[in-house]
Amino acid sequence: MAGGTDHALHLTWREPVDDLGIREYRVYGSTSSGAQGTLLGTTRTPGFTHGPLRAGATWYHRVVAVDLSGRTTDLGQVSGRAGTPTRTDLNRDGRDDALAFTRGGAADVYASLSDGGKFAQDAWKWHDLFATDQEIALTGDFDGDGREDAVTFTRGSAADVYVSLSDGGRFVQQSWKWHDYFAAGDEIPAVGDFDGDGRDDVATFTRGTSADVYVALSTGTGFAGSRKWHDRFAQGEEIPAVGDFDGDGRDDVATFTRGTSADVYVSLSSGSVFRQDGWRWHDRFAQGGEIPAVGDFDGDGRDDVATFTRGTSADVYVSLSDGGRFVQDGWKWHDGFAGGDQVPGVGDFDGDGRADVIAFTRGDAADVYVATSDGDRFLPGPAKWHDHFAVGTEWPQPSQIS
Repeated sequence: MAGGTDHALHLTWREPVDDLGIREYRVYGSTSSGAQGTLLGTTRTPGFTHGPLRAGATWYHRVVAVDLSGRTTDLGQVSGRAGTPTRTDLNRDGRDDALAFTRGGAADVYASLSDGGKFAQDAWKWHDLFATDQEIALTGDFDGDGREDAVTFTRGSAADVYVSLSDGGRFVQQSWKWHDYFAAGDEIPAVGDFDGDGRDDVATFTRGTSADVYVALSTGTGFAGSRKWHDRFAQGEEIPAVGDFDGDGRDDVATFTRGTSADVYVSLSSGSVFRQDGWRWHDRFAQGGEIPAVGDFDGDGRDDVATFTRGTSADVYVSLSDGGRFVQDGWKWHDGFAGGDQVPGVGDFDGDGRADVIAFTRGDAADVYVATSDGDRFLPGPAKWHDHFAVGTEWPQPSQIS
């Protein structure tokens, strides 16, 4: 069978019975059904990951087993369609939606679904007691059903993690604890599918001098344990981020030094650790106090980086991943987006497989603007997608709020 993930297809098959044993499997792929296909690679185990792939791409795979004598057996054909990378797709339509967490004592959660050109609903409450006080609320598909769910981190000494799953019309559970000690103190929590199993997991960055990174993998009903995946990443006050930068279907980590150095470092996931140490992917990106973000802006199956200058300039710059570095320097994709103190974010709001940008004005205006990507820029405008969402100091998602 083949299963679609954000940027890759994972193939698995039954190991055939062979008197001599299997030496290797050869995996062939084609975009046409019935074709012999080209050799994509070989593996000694009954599984293979094909990526990076553009969102929506359909591939047909053929697996051939080779035994120790060199005899081959065709195991047949499977097909799969690469998924559309999403962050806040609440109803599984392939388009990211908007969320607002009131936090504080009210702890309400409101949603507005994308119809491809606007966020449609106003004051649609999806939960009435989630992410209280100053908890950190994020989203991810924790049970692997294709709908993004809500997670909140209490941090501090309690360090509890609660999840509420989406049924397409609300977040269902109340007070469902998925971990009882994760992201303690002032650690920075994050969400990503680090082992590539189709369920989002959680990570936490200690930063400071220890600079450890811990991961707890999702079982579909909880986050299992807490293992150190890196012991020197995102030091001091660096800004950590998550994305699939090599397009293998497993989320990796990046860190932005900002300031005058403006370096960007990446460490790729092996499925059980983040492997690289001190691997610089860019030496001049997200300078000063700019706001960095991650998304697949050209739709090639690899996550890229963006930075928002905000303030009066309100420029947005992008640098695309080639799988081993972020290539471009000083490539401006928009010259009037997320100005002042607006809260920027990233998501695929029109469902075309390319990540777009969003800005929440919050406050009394509570406008929401979106600029969609055409693969080379964010289209001018931007367009107002909502005129009353994330009011006051509410916590919007998807966003780079901190």
